[in-house]
Amino acid sequence: MNMLDLIGGHFSDKLVEEVRCGKKIQGPGDNWDMKIHAHDMLSTNQNTDLHYFASNLIVERVPSENLSNVSPQVKISSLHNTAFLLDSNEANKLRDDIKVLVGRVLLQKIPHLSFLKHVIPNHIAHPYKKEMSKKSIIVPLPMMMKDEKKYEDVVDILDGYEQHLEKIFVKADVIEKPVEDTNSKTPPIIGRQSASADQARAHFNKDDEYDYMKKISVPFGGDQMTRVRFAGAKDLRAGANTAKHRFDHCCPFVAELFHTKMAYVQFVYNLLYKAESTREVGTLKFFREKFNHRNVTPKKVTDSYEGCEQLLLQVGQAYLLEAAMEFWGMGNLEESPTKHVPPADIHSQENEKKMEYFQEVVGEFVNEYALPKGEQEIFESDKVRAYGLNVIELVVFLMQLIDTCKEGDGERSMINKKRLLMYFKSSNSFKNYSVEMFTWIAQIKSLCSEEMAHRLKWGRFVNWNGGEGKNIACDMAQEICNRVSKDIVKGMGANKTPQTMMRASKAAAGVDQIVKRVNEVSNIKPASQSHTHKETSNEEVMMFQDLRKLQPFNTKKGRYHHNFKEIVVSPTSSVNMSELFTWLEKHKKQIAMGDKTQK
Repeated sequence: MNMLDLIGGHFSDKLVEEVRCGKKIQGPGDNWDMKIHAHDMLSTNQNTDLHYFASNLIVERVPSENLSNVSPQVKISSLHNTAFLLDSNEANKLRDDIKVLVGRVLLQKIPHLSFLKHVIPNHIAHPYKKEMSKKSIIVPLPMMMKDEKKYEDVVDILDGYEQHLEKIFVKADVIEKPVEDTNSKTPPIIGRQSASADQARAHFNKDDEYDYMKKISVPFGGDQMTRVRFAGAKDLRAGANTAKHRFDHCCPFVAELFHTKMAYVQFVYNLLYKAESTREVGTLKFFREKFNHRNVTPKKVTDSYEGCEQLLLQVGQAYLLEAAMEFWGMGNLEESPTKHVPPADIHSQENEKKMEYFQEVVGEFVNEYALPKGEQEIFESDKVRAYGLNVIELVVFLMQLIDTCKEGDGERSMINKKRLLMYFKSSNSFKNYSVEMFTWIAQIKSLCSEEMAHRLKWGRFVNWNGGEGKNIACDMAQEICNRVSKDIVKGMGANKTPQTMMRASKAAAGVDQIVKRVNEVSNIKPASQSHTHKETSNEEVMMFQDLRKLQPFNTKKGRYHHNFKEIVVSPTSSVNMSELFTWLEKHKKQIAMGDKTQK
């Protein structure tokens, strides 16, 4: 037997065993694209573009027993619009999280605030910290030779999911497949039909007494396009005779965290980056050119996401330090504060006193600079200050997205989705992701059962190696598996066939773990990143020095960056709440139509 078959088979057997023990599973999926270059270019032998689809199954780590499986929890039409907004408890939680994230930056860079290290946690706690520190079980499915850009192929992908799930749960003795499925008829052909608005029928399953797989519900996710196409295919199959043909067991479908974060970073660049602002000190364009960050691709951040994220974090932290100078009345990082002065003996005092200072003073700093009340300052006359406040608010929230994912915190992720809804609604360029955030919140608060909502909140994280704060998003794990399988395929030379590519995709997670284990026992250390971090830190200091000269937070009326004359204090300031509620009502009504068709 081929070695890749053995590796893939081992992990498949492990998955079956986990399912037999009562564990639940989820999955991400993503396109798998590769260009095969012809060695000898002939009229009959040209370069080939491959557009396939790869998926993983991931064993859930957080238990969901004793939760109701009745769906919907409440009718979507009855769900109040305020359910899509932060309530007071969520707003306070977000503020507390941001205090920790901001405090970590301040204590590292400002010696006179170093005492905060005794009260600022390394990890923001949540109820399932222990579970999310465990290593995940990741099992790649065989790659499908399907292109998600074609609806007929999307239907085949979901049909494939149903087949795989049936095999897994039958093998695990969870279900028993009938000898003959008398209800099974050829499902309707999709052709050129269009799904209903908001793919309404995709959100509801029929109560089918003949469904022998009724116990099975495995959510799948992907990027925004994948989620919509999956839901559209299920919507179009809503009239099929069997639950299996209606794709009732591989849903609900969700937009994944990493792709959502990339969309958010694109939103930030669209707002704060202008190609014409090269000479405007303090702007993203100014810093990109000054420090020659050619790996920053503002028009399409997905072309070089890491470079785009790195620049944002550097500039954001420089602005945080500049704001700290203004807030604490300091001329440089080494000077003693002249405002909000810590007690002289604070270093020797009990942690309770240090915590009081942190909660009160750093809390005030966060309220003023990281979470400004935009509705009160929308007419701020100093647009340079307004630009700086935007940078801090948006970069600190990016830090929140990153830290939430690392900790695998489902509750924080839910809070983030509500905040993201407001950000995406503030821009006409992100209507699709506004709908994705609406859909996610609607699933958690209404459409899904209590059990499924819990699973969706806590199941979209993967811990590749185990350890606290080591989680990544499901779709990031899928990207890693795709990269590994592509490396295997590239090493096949001329022996690339659909069968060998399926082998490679199924064994990808195992190959990656084997390589890491071999390196570990051979005492081969991963490449050090310390030098890179040191250079990044130096650049942040130089950016901070530029901002010291600009003094963006020393308010001067009438000041502005030429290309940002109309900027307001916070992007959420431009969201018309009346129009937002009208928009929410529209989408709730559209989804409710799907519920009516199931009765």
